[in-house]
Amino acid sequence: MIFFVFVFSLLPEKETTKQPTPEGSGVEGISVSASIKIQEIAFKVYPEKRIPKSGNWDTIADFNVYCKKTGKKCFSDTISTNNEGIGILTLNPGNKITSGNNSVIIKGISHLSKVYPNVPFIRMYENYDFTVFGDLLAGDTHPSYDDFINSLDISTLINNLNSNDYVSDLNGDSFVNSLDLSIQVYNISRTGEKV
Repeated sequence: MIFFVFVFSLLPEKETTKQPTPEGSGVEGISVSASIKIQEIAFKVYPEKRIPKSGNWDTIADFNVYCKKTGKKCFSDTISTNNEGIGILTLNPGNKITSGNNSVIIKGISHLSKVYPNVPFIRMYENYDFTVFGDLLAGDTHPSYDDFINSLDISTLINNLNSNDYVSDLNGDSFVNSLDLSIQVYNISRTGEKV
């Protein structure tokens, strides 16, 4: 009999107090938070003045994400888009893209950078059609890729006249000629957008 009394006295007392909760919530003392990691980004961009005007939007694109919270680049990759202008990026689980609105900068291999601010990153699989914001401006053909169209770019294109150089073929017709030069001259002194 004495043994039972002793064991009973070692058992902890049951907690009877409740955590405070918002009125009408129906849930006592529970908070939930979640973090979604982006796994895949599909996007569409159109390089300007392509001939023919459909099914001819391939380019090699630098895709950069600047996180709104820090203002710093949190993701960067280079990808070839297909003839429809679509690129698909598969991200590793440790990527640094934060949920919420971030800025995206896309630069084609012979195009100026274009900024797309406040792009929502809220799902594991994102799909963005950036064509609604206009085409990527063509003409940055010099190997420095300095995001500025100037005489260096014009001299590079002129050196590639009558060839099939992919970077200098601004209109995508598989031949570098005066049509490509006219696109470049039209965009002379233009510079890429910055965050």
